[in-house]
Amino acid sequence: MQKDASRFVASLKASLSQWAHQGKKAIWIKVPKEQVKLVHVAIEVGFWYHHAEPSYVMLVNWIPQTPPTIPDNASHQVGIAAFVFNKEGEGKALRKGSYEKFRKKQIDTEFVQVVGFRDGHNPPFKKSDLLFVCMLRSVSSNIVVQDTKISAAKVHV
Repeated sequence: MQKDASRFVASLKASLSQWAHQGKKAIWIKVPKEQVKLVHVAIEVGFWYHHAEPSYVMLVNWIPQTPPTIPDNASHQVGIAAFVFNKEGEGKALRKGSYEKFRKKQIDTEFVQVVGFRDGHNPPFKKSDLLFVCMLRSVSSNIVVQDTKISAAKVHV
């Protein structure tokens, strides 16, 4: 183990120097539970605990001499599905968007109500998945969807 730790610290120091030279900011190391004895070595060269899961420990290092902007570990991921209706009663179903994404889709809307939500388990990243279903009213008479910027849209009359 001592040789592994010595090689790891040498490699880590060299890599940190190279990453700093390349202008990298945040460096993440996912340490599998089988190699947890190397965690203390990474901490000694400037890494800190970000979070842990049953099979690994995630460490992070902020290279610049500025306050880190690394977010806390997430416990949930949140999505929005929306039904957008125009004045003629025509609508589009939008999935996995956000208000900002709606604005980028050229869909000017106003919020009407949340019509439901669900909490899914075992999604990607092993985080709880909240999905809110909303009803929105189009404030213009035309709904333009930019296919390259939205995951799904269907016309409903």
